[in-house]
Amino acid sequence: MEFLLKIKLFINLISKSKITLRKLNNFIKNNAAYYLKRTTASISPSMLIVEPTNSCNLSCTSCRDGHGIYDLVWESAPKKIPLGNIDINNYKKAIDELKDDILCCILYLQGEPLLSTNLIEMLGYAKKSRVATMIATNGMLLTSEISRQLIESDLDFIKIVISGFSQEVYGKYHKKGDVEIVKNNIRNLVKIRKERNSHLFIMLDYILFEYNTHELSLVRDFCKEIGIESITRIGFKPFKTQEGFLELERVAPSAKLCDWLWNIMILNWDKTLMPCCAFATSSSSFRLGSFDETADSLKAIWNSASYKAFRKRHIEKGRGGFLVCDRCNYGKIGLQTDTKNSSTAWSINKDF
Repeated sequence: MEFLLKIKLFINLISKSKITLRKLNNFIKNNAAYYLKRTTASISPSMLIVEPTNSCNLSCTSCRDGHGIYDLVWESAPKKIPLGNIDINNYKKAIDELKDDILCCILYLQGEPLLSTNLIEMLGYAKKSRVATMIATNGMLLTSEISRQLIESDLDFIKIVISGFSQEVYGKYHKKGDVEIVKNNIRNLVKIRKERNSHLFIMLDYILFEYNTHELSLVRDFCKEIGIESITRIGFKPFKTQEGFLELERVAPSAKLCDWLWNIMILNWDKTLMPCCAFATSSSSFRLGSFDETADSLKAIWNSASYKAFRKRHIEKGRGGFLVCDRCNYGKIGLQTDTKNSSTAWSINKDF
């Protein structure tokens, strides 16, 4: 199913002239470097993830405490992660450099992108640069006005994440959220999409836990009724509690090398560059560079000594070579599905 969804999205982007032969060639070269286990990738990442803000309006069980973000993977003591917003000029500089080579710019990481006052401007700048865009949201702030702005900004893909169809079930994980508001916002978004004759790709991302499986059919019926796609994602990897803080437990990491290091560059709101999204909530301070007015270009950083050294260590030691990677069993780049690891992913349900 995920493959078919990717094909639909790909065809839509071609029709908008946001996919070019140059971008595909860059993607092919990056994947060739991955499969051949080369430390040097193509000249540019295939995708760019940018964090507009890491603030959020909810307090989901594995993420927030109501005041900040728990450090999910910590070595000795939990820490609060600073909150902030990306410099819009820094973002524009990144788009200017990579616009001819990246397949997509993903505008979310660990925060709620609709909280960013710069999001619409960021989407508009990507549109002008013919760069495909994607966001994920909890849907609580997806008002009719925001929906119109997103569609007018030519957003290509929006993913709304829920964990239940009734408030009783949804509220176990999405604390401070109201599933009825989210469902109503989705209906309005679909209505506005139709009114504006938009090709916005709308997906409902259902986080599947053991306690909410009985509502999965309701979610699928809802999506079918209003004409949007749905996808199911097995819940997060197991957590344990120590002195009131959540810590990601060690699980057997995937034996396959992670292809993020050869395809995706992550630009955090604070200008730092990270190996993958999981490092944004890690006490491991590992960064692969920093991007600002005085920094080297992103392309130079992409194949810098730090990136190549990280790839080399990953090739030689696999996922066991680093904190964070050594407890990751996720597969390759996808639409955030993880249907093969349900036995470990559901182990946190008893703590909800």
